[in-house]
Amino acid sequence: MIVLVVGSFLVLDGLVSNVIDSLSERFATQQVRYDQGRTLNPLLQEIALARKLARSPAVIDWALDEENTVKAARGLAELESFRLVFRDGSYFFAIDKSGHYFFNDAENGYAGSQLRYTLSPDEKKDEWYYVTKEDPTECQLNVNNDSELGLTKIWINCIVMHEGQVIGVI
Repeated sequence: MIVLVVGSFLVLDGLVSNVIDSLSERFATQQVRYDQGRTLNPLLQEIALARKLARSPAVIDWALDEENTVKAARGLAELESFRLVFRDGSYFFAIDKSGHYFFNDAENGYAGSQLRYTLSPDEKKDEWYYVTKEDPTECQLNVNNDSELGLTKIWINCIVMHEGQVIGVI
């Protein structure tokens, strides 16, 4: 009788342990998927928005003819419309031909003066731009301290192209 009771207990204990292990594994897997979706999906959405902005005809036209005030106004309007949907409410755009770097933030703190500075291949602080435009990857993540703006951020750098040529980074 004792052998039967001990045997039953051991079998029951094994079954309970298997059920607990299985439930724990399922819970851990679900938690990892949830956390991954919570952190990765917003980043993927931001990259998709930046990629779309980099392909915008208004932005491309402006980069090709920066001195044209009508094209510049359309390009800035496009940047501003995207600023309102980016998670952090900011954007940047560097035009290759002139090196002009445009930026605005969530508070619209640079309204009317989005041209912040001019990039130079001789400046170490501007190296990120020239490295980005040489990399064939359409969009790249770049942790950078922008000393001109006083900001350190993870920037999404997307190359703006026209007929196979880099005309800017957004």
